[in-house]
Parts: sequence; structure tokens; C-alpha cells
Amino acid sequence: MKLSSGTNTIRNFDGTITITVPFTGTFPAAVWYLDASGNLHRMESTYNRTARTITFTTNHLSMFVVGHDDGTRPGVTAGDTDEDITDIPPGGWPNANYNPPTGRGWENPFTDVVYTDWFFDSVRFAHQNNLFAGTSADTFSPNSPMTRAMMVTVLYRMAGEPSVDGLTNTFTDVENGRWHTAAVTWAAANGIVSGIGNGQFAPSNNVTREQMAAILYRYAEHMGLTLPTIRTGTFADEAEISAWARESVNAMFEAGVISGMGNNHFNPRGQGTRAEVATMLRNFMEATGHGTTDPAMPNDDELYFDRREEEEAEQSNNEENDTDNDNDNSN
Repeated sequence: MKLSSGTNTIRNFDGTITITVPFTGTFPAAVWYLDASGNLHRMESTYNRTARTITFTTNHLSMFVVGHDDGTRPGVTAGDTDEDITDIPPGGWPNANYNPPTGRGWENPFTDVVYTDWFFDSVRFAHQNNLFAGTSADTFSPNSPMTRAMMVTVLYRMAGEPSVDGLTNTFTDVENGRWHTAAVTWAAANGIVSGIGNGQFAPSNNVTREQMAAILYRYAEHMGLTLPTIRTGTFADEAEISAWARESVNAMFEAGVISGMGNNHFNPRGQGTRAEVATMLRNFMEATGHGTTDPAMPNDDELYFDRREEEEAEQSNNEENDTDNDNDNSN
């Protein structure tokens, strides 16, 4: 990192300077100073998950390394103490059984979600805020896909489960009395979803990444929420984003709600996983200041197995659905 005054390079100065740089990699993240001998020295830093930036303070300018802190802790020397290294788990790194430091108020019940996972804080946030639970008492299934019915149900909970009295379920494939019926009916009545055409909603189909963005964007409009603009830019595969979803994807990206999948690609028709949805909702709620009224939450294992039964019965094919004429692929 260089700072110049005319032709002179400034490396040392009185006082300190605080530097913020973008980082869209995997959390946990850290900053290291690379000295002239090639040794790394870990620096105190703060990661802003909403803005996707990392901030650190230094008294000189030189070579710094910003990256994923994968548990190997480069730069930690024999002279360092626990006070020098924040959030170090008992027994050192990595430690899959470690829960966050006290004060965050959550004891992790999930054996498939560990502290070093990039989605750990998002799963904690979703679980604490009663957005969704696990697929069983001790599993979250972070890499399992999220269905359209599940996605809409989570938003319905975020909205406080408003009454659907007087509203009509217009979809032929959404049975009355199911766990998702009220949520889908509410979402359709308020323009958050409109189905895939021919009177169908396809509740058991896996939600795609562009559908997630479009549904959440319409939810924000319905709730009167303002999305901030903290960054600008476009994805390398923007041409592959459906026309009906492009505005939503761009708005969610600019607000810091969604990010790419690597190499600046969004992968619009890729399936959204439970971890991705948890992360997106956390970013959304933090960006907009939108809260939850803590509605009673059924266990998602019930939803999960209902979904599996529906998928087997309907033998739905989400990839074929993506090529259909869908409003809801206008969502």
C-alpha cells in the first residue's frame, strides 16, 4: 500500500492511519503485515459483513495481506498471548466444537455448523431471530437447497405472520391447510410472488438465486423499506440474469445483501442453499433495519420432510422450471 506526495513515497508518519478495504472472501477474515523478511504479523482488524469491508489501523505503510483466517493463524509467534489474538477458541485453532465468545447469547445446537464456517454468524442470526430452525434437532443442513415455499414462509415470519382472513389462495398446486398455505397466499396477495404460470406456484421447487433476489426485493417494496447503496458494479454474467430479475439483483448487490459466487459471477439460476438464504436475510435485515416480531416457530424438520414428500410425489424438476415462461421466474 502506497501513499505519495509528488514523487516521494510516504511510508512513515506521526500518528496512525485507519484503512478500510473491500473483502468479499470467506469469513473469518484478518489482516497481516508482511515485513521485509517475509514474515507475517497479524494485525487487529474489524470486518463489516454488511459492507463487505475490513478495517485496520497502522502507524506505517508497507505490504499488507488481507484474507480468510482459516485457522492456521499465520504470524502468531511464541511471544503472543490470547489477548493478542481475538476470538481464539480454547485449545487453539481450529476447534470445531467452539461456540462464539459469551455475550452473543447463542449456544450452537447444530453439529453441521461450526465456528469457522463462513455462514456461522448468519445461521446464528437466523436461528436467534426465529426465521428458521434446523432440519432436525441437531442439524441445519446448510448446503441443502431452499424451496420456494420455505423462502416465502421465512419472509411471512419476518413480516410478523399477518392475517390472511379474506384473502384467497389462487394457486392450484398449493393445498389449503398446509404449513405454507398462509404464507404463499399472503405473498401473492401483496405482489411478492406471482407464480410460474398456469395457476401454479411450484412450492416444492428449489428457489434460484435470481428468484431469491426478486422475491426479497418485492418484499422490501411491500414493507416500505429503503435499500441503501453501499457499492456499485455489475456481475460478469449479468447477461445471464433474467430481465425480470436484473433490477432486483442489482439493487440487492448495491445494498450489500447479496454477493457473487467467485470470479465476479452471480450464477442466477443456481439453487439457493439454506446457508445462502440465512446470509442474505441477515444482510437484508441489517441493511434495512428491518426486524422480526419473533413469531412462534415450528421446527424446520417438519417443513423439510413435508418438502421431501412433495418432491417425490410431484417429481418436480427445477431446471426445467427455470426455462418455463414464469412470471415468477418473475417469481
